[in-house]
Amino acid sequence: MSDVQLSCGIWPLVEHGIEQYEREYGCKPVALILMSILSTPFELIGRGGATAVSGVLLLAAECLIALLVILAVRRLAIFAGAKTERVSGRVMRKWVIPEHREWQGKAYVTVPAKNALEIVVDNRSLQFSPVPWKYDRVHEGDDVDVALQRGRFGNEIRILDIGPF
Repeated sequence: MSDVQLSCGIWPLVEHGIEQYEREYGCKPVALILMSILSTPFELIGRGGATAVSGVLLLAAECLIALLVILAVRRLAIFAGAKTERVSGRVMRKWVIPEHREWQGKAYVTVPAKNALEIVVDNRSLQFSPVPWKYDRVHEGDDVDVALQRGRFGNEIRILDIGPF
């Protein structure tokens, strides 16, 4: 340690420690090997060339993940802890969404037919797909009890169920 020249800062001591480790063990410390693997996108972009492209892709992937997390937290914040209300609504339209095929993932999937109701609650038209026995009991123009949640932000309404409860 006597041959180490002390200067301003700690980096000369760190460099000396790394050189001493390489002399004793013949390889770099594991932390230094991982440093090249654990890079930030901005470090990769700063290196230029092909690593800049991978840095941009890594940055885009991180931004996408952050956006999905923000949207999930927002969705939870809107309806988490919101109390269920029972109000009266009017069934304006009753229809069946027919069976159809749609692209999901890597294949076409047959989506079965689904019963749907258009219910007007507080002068807002909302769509709801009840269980079959409740769908069969209501008709267009009927007044039904509606269990719904009001969101905290943005005046969103979500129908949870229709009566009878």
